[in-house]
This record gives sequence, structure tokens and C-alpha cells, in this order.
Amino acid sequence: METFIKYKRFEQEIDGESPQDFFDDLIKDGWQIIFYNEIIKIDYITVAGGNTIPIRKFIIIVVAGKKQDNSLSKVL
Repeated sequence: METFIKYKRFEQEIDGESPQDFFDDLIKDGWQIIFYNEIIKIDYITVAGGNTIPIRKFIIIVVAGKKQDNSLSKVL
């Protein structure tokens, strides 16, 4: 039976782009997502003329774990 042998908390701030690359990197590195939370944060920037524009940012918090590898297909 596989059990988690390592846990890690990841936090990523993403502004406007897709979080898919962040998730792909986690999976490629062997992490399995245990908990996921997304916080929407709105920042304002001032542009020419004194107008402010809202910028939406996402803060993604992930707790992930790695499982031990009991694979018999590995060659020593």
C-alpha cells in the first residue's frame, strides 16, 4: 500500500494567466494534490490621467504529498 512519505505546501500568485502550468509542474515532479484553495485578490494600479484600474490576482495554495514508490518495474 502506498502512503505519503513527504508533504509540502505550495503558494503561487497568478495574475491573469492560467494556473495550468503550475499544476502541470507539480504533477511532473511527482506531487499529488491533497488540498487546494484559491483566493481572489484585487489590486489597483494608477494609469495616466489618475485613473485606477483593478487587476485581479489569484493566490493558489496547495498542500501536496509524495507517495513511496513500490514499483516492481524499476531496474536496479
